Amino acid sequence: GIGTLFKGTKLLRIGLAGAAIAAASFALEANKLQRDLGLSLQQTSKILAQSKAVAAVNKANGMTQEDTLAIIKNISTEFGSFSAATTSATLQASNLVANFGLATDSVGTLARQMQAVGADSLESALNSIELQANMARAADVPVGDVMNDVAKNTEFFARFAKNGGANVTAAAIAARKLGLEMSNVASIADSLLDFENSITKQMEAEVLLGRELNLEKARELVFNNDIAGAMAEISNLVSPEEFNQMDAIRRRALAESVGLQADQLSRAISAGGAQGGITTNMRTGGAVAAQGGTDKMDTLIMAVNEGNATLAREIQRQGVN
Repeated sequence: GIGTLFKGTKLLRIGLAGAAIAAASFALEANKLQRDLGLSLQQTSKILAQSKAVAAVNKANGMTQEDTLAIIKNISTEFGSFSAATTSATLQASNLVANFGLATDSVGTLARQMQAVGADSLESALNSIELQANMARAADVPVGDVMNDVAKNTEFFARFAKNGGANVTAAAIAARKLGLEMSNVASIADSLLDFENSITKQMEAEVLLGRELNLEKARELVFNNDIAGAMAEISNLVSPEEFNQMDAIRRRALAESVGLQADQLSRAISAGGAQGGITTNMRTGGAVAAQGGTDKMDTLIMAVNEGNATLAREIQRQGVN
């Protein structure tokens, strides 16, 4: 009878042994994670269990537990609490990483930026990321590169983003279309909004080129947060053929008038001239030109123009060709 009893409980003993091993393994893993997070063992165990559950759901998408933990830490860092990284938010964020190529340390950062300009919750911010990622996908650009580029440029986003940040994503898409990055976009915006220096450099380029350059529209668009529209203007300043015929001095002067290096402007003009650049429907979220703020900007530009008129005459008097 005792022999029969032992035979009947053999599978039970194996199961209990397996459970004990699994529990010991989880405890060791929790202790290791605790040293990384600095939380209590109870909090750490909860986060570990959550990461395992989300990773199991997204295993088919190639997401690992390490990826999930990185997302949780990024969200908690940006939103100030591990409680912000709920299971549903972590799963939603991990889907964005898996489906759109966002970096695990970018998705929370981007969500926090979007919440600051209109999104009323982490969930709605993540929804905005998905909408804008689909906007990049529809434009046929590398989605992950675009969205990660936006996430890295927090200062630019804070200065220019509106209505959930779609206008900044549009600028990032436009940049990729022109062979540029967000750092180049920031340089263009800073240059055009520095009215005095911008107009001075414009006039210097005009003297060297022997023709007028129309940058007023680009300044107006940047002033109204339509950065993509300003880039469209810049990419069509001259034709690719005209640019190729310029010497090194004229190319540099033209590039400096919009805050770029000559090679960067060359790529932008080439892409714009090949009709592979910025389309109207990319220009999302920017204010309509001549509505709000334009009069103020016109006044500023007029004052700078008057202040630089003497400089322009002096350059022309010296006969710079």
